[in-house]
Amino acid sequence: MKKFITAHSVDKLNAHFRECECANRPYIAIRPGRKYASVEIDLIGQTFDLTNAAVAQIEERFQSLWARKRRNSWCAFGPTYSVVDVPIVDAEPLAEWLYDLACIPTNRFEGDERYGRRSERSGSA
Repeated sequence: MKKFITAHSVDKLNAHFRECECANRPYIAIRPGRKYASVEIDLIGQTFDLTNAAVAQIEERFQSLWARKRRNSWCAFGPTYSVVDVPIVDAEPLAEWLYDLACIPTNRFEGDERYGRRSERSGSA
């Protein structure tokens, strides 16, 4: 089992996404460049999102590693999708950390919990 994929190929990235979706594992991808890499976690196809506490940990880690000097650098985080551009040397340790963080049960909103607020607002349970 791979914790993350390092690739540029859309076909390889999509295949890994489908594999993660079928196994309900976090999708973590690294898109490397010469000096920097984009690291992302995507939970769109999974049955869980990350808790606010887990997102706060991601924000803190991303802010400390973010390659701000890189032109058009990205840094975004949330319960379902997060991405950051980091120096290439930080990419694999960050990807490993993201995977491990997302696999801790207390860092997850599972199933119906994900939509609790929406259900409460609409009046349905």
